[in-house]
Amino acid sequence: MNEQLHLLYVTPSVSRLIYGIFEVERNLAHQLSARGIPVDVEGLVDACTEADLPRWRPLVPSVHKVSGPQIVGYSPSFYSKLMASKANVGHIHSLWSYTTYALYKWAKARRAPYLVTPNGMLDEWALKNSKWKKDIARFVCIDKILKEASCIQVNTMAEYESVRKLGLKNPVCVVNNGVNLPDLSLSHASPWRDLSDTKGKKVLLYLSRIHHKKGVHLLLQAWKELIERNIRGSEEWHLAVVGFKFDNNAYEKELLSFIKDNGMSGRVSTLGEQHGDAMGDCYFCCDAFILPSYSEGVPIAPLNAWAYAKPVIVTSGCNIDEGYRAGAAVKVEPEPVSIREGIEALIQSPAAKREEMGRRGRELVEAKFSWNAVGEQMTEVYQWLLDGRGIPTSMVDDGSMPGR
Repeated sequence: MNEQLHLLYVTPSVSRLIYGIFEVERNLAHQLSARGIPVDVEGLVDACTEADLPRWRPLVPSVHKVSGPQIVGYSPSFYSKLMASKANVGHIHSLWSYTTYALYKWAKARRAPYLVTPNGMLDEWALKNSKWKKDIARFVCIDKILKEASCIQVNTMAEYESVRKLGLKNPVCVVNNGVNLPDLSLSHASPWRDLSDTKGKKVLLYLSRIHHKKGVHLLLQAWKELIERNIRGSEEWHLAVVGFKFDNNAYEKELLSFIKDNGMSGRVSTLGEQHGDAMGDCYFCCDAFILPSYSEGVPIAPLNAWAYAKPVIVTSGCNIDEGYRAGAAVKVEPEPVSIREGIEALIQSPAAKREEMGRRGRELVEAKFSWNAVGEQMTEVYQWLLDGRGIPTSMVDDGSMPGR
């Protein structure tokens, strides 16, 4: 009889401040808990913890106050709480924080297996971003933690290749992120109903972090070219860019200035971050979705758009080739010309074709990206880590599996 699993999740945040990772770790924990698997969640206090803790129910994460810089994430109470847990398998959901090191120490003290999910953080582009900080963290402890992990979970084979390029020889499982499937018969209030410039227009939605990695500047450059060239059909569309904090950070100021300086204010709306039901309203009420990222693991945003049966434009860096093969997405590269051409192709497609793309996207997430499917795969992995029985179907067969 298999030993009863008891999982320990560690994360630098249990709130929206870690964006898609928050959705992944929370929904996976819910799925596993519903299967009768105990999940202890340990995180750090941040500005959105109080608002988002109720979204974990019926789970109740423990949260710890940070001492020192938030980016380091040190909490004097964190490790002792891990040691009080009765868990027998650990899971690290985000690198570059003290929480990662604390779980590693726990695993060594308990002689317990642990799994690491990089969530795209080991891709070449991601490692080059803030490179010197990450190089220091890797030298101090992160490389050792990765090297000694019992298993590394990646979302795609492209991410698997990134892991191997770093010289990591651990067993690797390929398990996608998941999304919740909304009821499309429910009504939604339009987030842009009070914006006069959107009246009678179709809306192309960007909804994600406002960050250089996401290529928002590329999207705005492409949209500017679309307007200047007076591309047929473009006058019928409006671009909604959702995710601004309006906190005067340099990148946001650059984007807002670009829109104003190029006279695009009537063709682009900039909205603040949307969460929960408000985020669902955005997906439901848009006509198409775009994510022009340089690099991702498997991003949640386009999966959510497909769950709402919307056609999608995504770069190759988003690593969801299944969408292209299924006829649910337009493929572009992270450069303005390619993005503009992709937008042209979509908006000039007949409405029936866009609807068909959305339907295929919905079918794709139902078949491959539902939390039920993800939960089943991850349960196999966790159980194998615990007792070594039955090689999980998601494991990459490349000679890395230990003889157990």
